[in-house]
Amino acid sequence: IAYAHVAKHVALSMEILYSQKGSRSNLPQASPGNPSVQILKYGINANYAEIPVMINYFDKRKSHFGIGVSYGRLVNSSESITIDTNNVICTVDFKGKYPFRQDAFDLLAGAELHLWKGLFLNVRFQYSLMPMRTELPPPEYARASQYNNVWAVRLMYLFQ
Repeated sequence: IAYAHVAKHVALSMEILYSQKGSRSNLPQASPGNPSVQILKYGINANYAEIPVMINYFDKRKSHFGIGVSYGRLVNSSESITIDTNNVICTVDFKGKYPFRQDAFDLLAGAELHLWKGLFLNVRFQYSLMPMRTELPPPEYARASQYNNVWAVRLMYLFQ
């Protein structure tokens, strides 16, 4: 992360991140598109190289909060689903059949609490501006609109 001060309490920041996003459900549920199909397990793993850019406000203690945007590029992904259709259980690995978008644009907001010297506790929320898919799987497998939303908590040490 790099900060560039533009005013006494305001700084722009830019980061380079590797983010692992995903979703997992092990709770059986009826398919949204076909009630005779029971979804037993569903999982997505999506890994992104990201560049968040934020504008931050610093208080007297060096704690700060900010808002911004992030560009992400999909590095790799996987997706699988286990379904039960009339007591026939099968696992389907989509293997890129219904690809995710290669580019992601997100809004984000975060706060860094100054703990000690250069140590900060960071909490961030990030939400995608557009659905993560270019082509939807059949409706018995997934919802039409899938978005990334992420809560992240991290410890950071900032060097000056």
